[in-house]
Amino acid sequence: MALIRNSSFVRCRDVFHRFVGCFHNPRWKIVALWLGWLFVCNTFQVIAFARITPIHPDFSYAWSAAQTQAEPPSSNPIKLHVRWDSGFYVTIALYGYDSVNAAFFPLYPLAMRTVNNLLLLSLTPQLSDVDRMELAGFLVSVAASLGAALGLYEILLLLLGDTDARRGVFYFLIYPPAIFLLQVYSEPLFLALATWCIALILRRRWWLAGLVAALATLDRSTGIVLLVPLMVTWLLDWRAGARPAWRTLLVVAGPLITWRFYFAWLRARALSVVVGQGSFGRWLLPPNPFALFGDELSFVTNNPQATVHITIDVLLTLLAIGSSVRVMRRWPAIGLFGLAAIVLPLLTFRVVGLDRYTLSVLPIYLVLAMLGHVKV
Repeated sequence: MALIRNSSFVRCRDVFHRFVGCFHNPRWKIVALWLGWLFVCNTFQVIAFARITPIHPDFSYAWSAAQTQAEPPSSNPIKLHVRWDSGFYVTIALYGYDSVNAAFFPLYPLAMRTVNNLLLLSLTPQLSDVDRMELAGFLVSVAASLGAALGLYEILLLLLGDTDARRGVFYFLIYPPAIFLLQVYSEPLFLALATWCIALILRRRWWLAGLVAALATLDRSTGIVLLVPLMVTWLLDWRAGARPAWRTLLVVAGPLITWRFYFAWLRARALSVVVGQGSFGRWLLPPNPFALFGDELSFVTNNPQATVHITIDVLLTLLAIGSSVRVMRRWPAIGLFGLAAIVLPLLTFRVVGLDRYTLSVLPIYLVLAMLGHVKV
């Protein structure tokens, strides 16, 4: 009996030590950092709307005044995260596509609908369909923001080591457009997929990387540029003599095939991403592109709102391009991905939204991780 009791004690002690040992994993420090950021950002957003009344309307652009006549009620914190494009994702998740909202890709609203159906319908039956779907979108964004932070940590850990990796995640979370990681927008899910795709590429997990890249292509159009790090890394390995199997080169086609099937699915329903995005004034290589770009930039001198807004857009875009060029020689696959991720929206020759699009430019956090020295 004493032997049995002793062996049981040893097993319990080992289980306890393994449990405690889990918390020594450096990834728990990333989770703790993310939790602190989550609390601060949400608290700030609630307090800001409760105590500060923005000047209405917003004249940053010619069209923005008509869209900024009122703010959401601060009594419902979730409503504070549902602005601008958020309504389109909620509509798609509830009712599907129509001609205009075909501009938005399906993975994020599909994730919203899944969370709503599997979790919120039974837990929050008192909420209206719209309120429940908005909550679902917020939960998807929150979870995806953690996935993005952990994915970025994996990339930086492989390239720079633990200390610089944690520093890079810190800068990622305080990067100004990171506030979009908590909104009902598709960026957090895309960042989660893109970071883990590149982490898998760095580990040469070709098939998994290709699958994640294909999923990212269903979340945002920028997902298509994930074929760049896939192709570049494969070719560099081949040139260096590593000789990856020829069949693994098929993963490069994953985003292209996914995009092709999705466009065909829309076309069968008389819908088009191009037409949908055209409804918002976005086309790749539009007519008179430089005149269009110049017109939007010219608003920078119109009023203080436009000066601040457009200056931030331009400066963060320059940071994205400069960071991508900076890392190109040492890490060409990541540098080219960052450059492609910002050049693609630049080819629409629209200024609005560029600050948000720089969020996907991973070289920014790589450069800041190397240059910064904040202890986290």
